[in-house]
Amino acid sequence: MLGLKKIIMAFLLLWMLCAVVACNLSGPEAGWTLVGTWINAEYEGPDGIPAKVVYRADGSAEIYELISATTADGTGTYVIEADWTENGIHWFKVKYFFGANPGYELDRLTNDGNTYESYFVSGGYPASIDPTSPNYRIRYRQ
Repeated sequence: MLGLKKIIMAFLLLWMLCAVVACNLSGPEAGWTLVGTWINAEYEGPDGIPAKVVYRADGSAEIYELISATTADGTGTYVIEADWTENGIHWFKVKYFFGANPGYELDRLTNDGNTYESYFVSGGYPASIDPTSPNYRIRYRQ
């Protein structure tokens, strides 16, 4: 009888461990989205980097020179062509149009979906994000 209790306890512990692992693999990052307002006060100024970017659910996007601005400095569209979750990071491949030619971003959301890092190029998707590049941006959910 004691052996059966040990087997049942071991089975229950294994079942609970599997449940915890399954929850972590499908964790909250699966619901993280680019839709929303993203800001970085360090970009406010004359260098032309938008301090605020707004992604709308309808595929439109707006950029603002100042966080406090209510009139967009530019409008465009975007399409998420791929997204996936890997080690607590949600990745996106985003094709966008702010003018005639497309731009390509590799984006990642971290910090419970509140930190948005992007690396953009004009010829196709970059293979990785390079935080030292002038094409790297970081913004925070407003």
